[in-house]
Amino acid sequence: MPKRLLIISASFRRKEEPKKPIRALERFDGLLSRIVRRLEAEGKLKDVDVLILTERGAVWGHEEVPYWPPKGQVWGRFTLSEEEIINLRESVREVLRDKAGQYEEVFVNVGRQYMPAIEGIEELLGCPVKYAQGKGPGPKASQMKAWLERRSL
Repeated sequence: MPKRLLIISASFRRKEEPKKPIRALERFDGLLSRIVRRLEAEGKLKDVDVLILTERGAVWGHEEVPYWPPKGQVWGRFTLSEEEIINLRESVREVLRDKAGQYEEVFVNVGRQYMPAIEGIEELLGCPVKYAQGKGPGPKASQMKAWLERRSL
């Protein structure tokens, strides 16, 4: 079965415990990560790789990461510097460099501050890329869930 790629942003909400590194999908505890974990537990994501964009770089959902405090004081109220965007873009390119031709489709659900970091992934991966549309997390989360469950959007 061909693989698909989901790209989401790290959540402001993060589990501080345990102190030792845990899977990124467990560490980041926002709406998108919870949806992915629930569908994964139901066995619906066997064909999906998850890439999480963080202010520190791109990490695979299965990678173990330590806790670090989220950037900014309030959810949705931070910006990435030009240097951070450049570093994140390089991180995305690095983790996806040898993935060209491995995915049939990509779904992207990231905030506007992360969008510049994924410019050009269509060419890099050589497959169609869909972007979550709409205002606020609800409609975008619904679209992502439908895509993950292979329902029409």
